[in-house]
Amino acid sequence: MSVTTDPAEGTPRSAPFDSLAPTSAPPAVAAPAKPICPVLIGRDVELDQLRDLGGRPPALVVIEGEAGIGKSRLVRDWLAEPQMSGVARLVGQCTPLREPFPFGPVIDALADAARWLPTPSALSPVTGALRPLLPELSDRLAPPLERLGNPRQERHRMFRAVRDLLAAIGPAVLVLEDLHEVDTGTRELLRFLVDRLPEQLILVLTYRREDLADPNAPLIGAAPSGVAQLRLALGPLGRTEVARLATAVDPAGHAAPAADLFDLTAGIPLAVEETLSTPHEQLTDPAPGARTASSGAQLVRVPPALHDALLERITRLSGSARRLLHGAAILESPASEELLSRVADVPATHTTGALAELVARALLSAGPGGRYAFPNPLSRQAVYDSLTEPARRQLHRRAIAALRDSSPPPLGELARHCRAAGLLADWHRYAEAAADQAIALGDDQTASQLLRDVVSRPDAGRGTRVRLAIKLGRAALTGMSHGEALDVLRTTLSEPGLPSEVRGELRLCLGVLLRNQASSARQGRTELERALEELPDPGELPHAAMPAARAMASLGAPYLLDGGHVEQHLEWLTKAECTAQRSGQADLEALVRASRAAALVVIGDPHGWSVAGPLPDAHDPAADGDEERRQGRLAANLAWAATCVGHYQRAGSLLHTGERMTAGTAGSYVACCLTGTALLQDHAVGNWSGLAERAADVVRTMPDVPTVVGEARLVRGLLALSTGELREAETHLAEAGGSVPVVVSAAAGLARLAAAAGDTDTAGHWVRHGLDLVCGKGVWCWAAELIPTAVAVLGRSVGQQPMARKVLDEFVDGISGRDSPLAEAAAMAGRAMLAEVDGQHLAAAAQHADAARAYELLPRPYEVAHATEAKGRCLLAAGRDGATAVLEAMSAYERLGAPRDVARCRQLLRSLGRELPHRRGRRGYGSQ
Repeated sequence: MSVTTDPAEGTPRSAPFDSLAPTSAPPAVAAPAKPICPVLIGRDVELDQLRDLGGRPPALVVIEGEAGIGKSRLVRDWLAEPQMSGVARLVGQCTPLREPFPFGPVIDALADAARWLPTPSALSPVTGALRPLLPELSDRLAPPLERLGNPRQERHRMFRAVRDLLAAIGPAVLVLEDLHEVDTGTRELLRFLVDRLPEQLILVLTYRREDLADPNAPLIGAAPSGVAQLRLALGPLGRTEVARLATAVDPAGHAAPAADLFDLTAGIPLAVEETLSTPHEQLTDPAPGARTASSGAQLVRVPPALHDALLERITRLSGSARRLLHGAAILESPASEELLSRVADVPATHTTGALAELVARALLSAGPGGRYAFPNPLSRQAVYDSLTEPARRQLHRRAIAALRDSSPPPLGELARHCRAAGLLADWHRYAEAAADQAIALGDDQTASQLLRDVVSRPDAGRGTRVRLAIKLGRAALTGMSHGEALDVLRTTLSEPGLPSEVRGELRLCLGVLLRNQASSARQGRTELERALEELPDPGELPHAAMPAARAMASLGAPYLLDGGHVEQHLEWLTKAECTAQRSGQADLEALVRASRAAALVVIGDPHGWSVAGPLPDAHDPAADGDEERRQGRLAANLAWAATCVGHYQRAGSLLHTGERMTAGTAGSYVACCLTGTALLQDHAVGNWSGLAERAADVVRTMPDVPTVVGEARLVRGLLALSTGELREAETHLAEAGGSVPVVVSAAAGLARLAAAAGDTDTAGHWVRHGLDLVCGKGVWCWAAELIPTAVAVLGRSVGQQPMARKVLDEFVDGISGRDSPLAEAAAMAGRAMLAEVDGQHLAAAAQHADAARAYELLPRPYEVAHATEAKGRCLLAAGRDGATAVLEAMSAYERLGAPRDVARCRQLLRSLGRELPHRRGRRGYGSQ
């Protein structure tokens, strides 16, 4: 598969569908466009076949594929290779003219042949027959010939002249593009040439099968024996190839939209290139009913070349087939023959034949259950765009009439059709019903998409807008549309005269979204505190217990960067629990209990696991949809909390459970959180293979979830620190955020980076920054990844040794009685580091060994290697044999993939004169 831009396929060819009368003048041929991608992607096999054929003329090559698929790019890249430098390259193109010029593409190709022709005396006399057709070669052709007076004989002599002229050129490639537009005369000439190919000629023909007069007929017959033949059918790019193309065009990942390029473009290379080269704000069009694929993703503009090629193909359809195609574009989803017939208003007696015509032209494809759909979203969009507004409205109204009779009716589809048809009251009604249905099924993302458009319409009425704004805010809490939901909530809150209870509900959703999904924890805390002032007293009105308890539970989250202390958070959790218990609502009690359990686990409170109760089980047969979603959220929260404090085995089990429970909700907030936790977990336990790529993919594809992006940047930064990509490490670590544990871990990485560069001031700054966050929250177990570095940095700074001891003592006191295996191991590493900076090398070596064993139990293999290396370093400083420990650490770093640490160990061993083990295998050159 390949990157390509078919220059011949970018030509305007016909008028839109509603004005299909032939134009008075032929369209101009567009000049070949320079491909956006610098390399050919996905056509390795086809390119190898062309290379092989290039050394075996005479040969016939036939390449078929839809518009934009890359036929011209493949041929162009082959002809540009060094092995073809001594070969004449002649290119002609068929053009859809009302009265085509016979032999036009061949004559156009030969017009550029002067530089390869011998002297006129060396040419066959019959080439003189071409003088009237090729005035550009008048000084290179044989003398003119007398007319024969017989049209058939004249044509045969002209065919011979073309063949002899091509033979005289020597090694040559004749490329004729877009043979689906070939005229009768050129077709006869090609048949003549194929039967008598010159010995040094390769004839290359490209075409679109679906645009042939008879798509089932061959373009051209077989060549005679002795002529090599190659027939290629180019298909779309796969997901991997689209990703490679995106990287080649936009290495920094700035131009690509957040949506999946493969789903947007159907793998058509030209569409991928044009999408990547178009500013994101210009890609979408909010025309109602026009731009959503079956997946719900918004589509990009159809590239002009593909749009024009499709319009041209549709001009050849029968009237019934064209109306069915319009109906399919309106319906969007795969549709039955009966439904298409009703929407398109085509008699049933004509529908079957018209559908067969559309399938033969590759405009529709038959799928399971006898349903028909467009082969890709771009084709559907191009057809939809070609319709006039009155035609669209009429088709949408027919679709509404047909779909209402379905059982059950497709509420989301009906909402879309009503909006596009201008039936606004029906749109509002169906959109709300569809959103309620989606929320009941746990599809909050779809619910958000359905509600946000209605809420933003002033004509929806204030009562409707307020009611739906609250629903949208609730749906966005577990969906991915928080950006638009925040705007809607703020706009609705600004309306005067809203009842206090309504304002409280709106502010609750706003506050939770700001804290959880928008990384604005301080603003969110303010909004939630105001919400509790506006909401009714749950003791007086039981129905107010749910929003009040939710606000309190959110304020009880201790890990957010909101400036609160852990004791304040625990107070809010206690209030939330009391409120839930007074309400008597089992669901509310379970929700608050889950929030409290995760909060206790993440601060190292040993009661956290007992509060959580039995851990979620993905195989629980008694769990219904709602219970499964609640258990999935609990598993996700507990997995993250367990990862923060070092319960990695338990975290891994909870991750597996959460992923199974959220299967099928890849775009949900909970699923994204699980993805971020998996990155943290895999980095901690040493599963580094492919981890940097996964983290980079999260940064690229989840910009709407800043907390998860912050975790991904932490992982990318720490990995870059270990591989020696220091500038990249600094960039990512500085941008890591979302929670106190993540920011403190990033501060530890930045302090290590500065200390290694000898910048003690900057290292001290980052140490103090991390310690300030920990002290402000009062949760010392979150300093587990900072303490060893903090002790080393402070202990080696002039006059800071007492501070190093004080920090370690406070850390040890702070984690006393806490359930944090990672903090306990870090305390051992801190003691060892303090002994080392005090010059007690033998004692430090023993303590580093204890720390290594503690890290091994977690496991934290990178920290094990660090502690082992430190043990060896201390033994060497004490005049003992520490090389063995350093070698052991070096091997561990190599297994992880930490070349910077390996290099440090090798440098230490070389300074001792130790013989180093040789690396096995070929030398690696990274991405060079």
